[in-house]
Amino acid sequence: MTVKRRIYGFDLRGRAFVRLNKLKLFACTILTNEASTDHIYDGIVIEHSGTHAGNPSSFGLTLRDRGILKNSELAWDSRGLLTLAGSDIRVYNNYLHDSGYVPGYEGMVSGSGYPFSGVTGSRNLFSRNTLKSAGRPMMTGIGRASIIEYNDLSDAMKLTSDGAAFSMYLEAGNSIFRYNLIHDLSLIHI
Repeated sequence: MTVKRRIYGFDLRGRAFVRLNKLKLFACTILTNEASTDHIYDGIVIEHSGTHAGNPSSFGLTLRDRGILKNSELAWDSRGLLTLAGSDIRVYNNYLHDSGYVPGYEGMVSGSGYPFSGVTGSRNLFSRNTLKSAGRPMMTGIGRASIIEYNDLSDAMKLTSDGAAFSMYLEAGNSIFRYNLIHDLSLIHI
């Protein structure tokens, strides 16, 4: 048996048009930067991506401009599971669960610019996803002119009382929030 310990399963900094299919990453994530655009992640599973003390700034998966996450599962991160750090990002048909059990500012899904840098993406689509079990909010500000639709959000705000299942910050003008099911919250906030 060989055991390797790495914070990042893949280093995709400066690489564009990468497609990753049907991979499982455990206790690591994918490193990207602003030049990591047009990536497609299809059928990936990432578990425990930020549940380690080796790099407390590493958590979840970050999608950049024109990135796509579909048919995937992200789970068990002490902070957030997914950050949308760009525009024209598509996230659909995913199962995201069990995050935020170390309370911080991140939602299970957060927009770029968090916390409070003033930068935000636009024209992002977040559709037909299931988000379940979060210590903090399920979603926080995914950008201007974005569409959030047909999602199932449940069991949020288990550890804190100063938030909501879905909350916006920074700029969210012209965004559409429609046909989402929000249920079984620990608080009365929506």
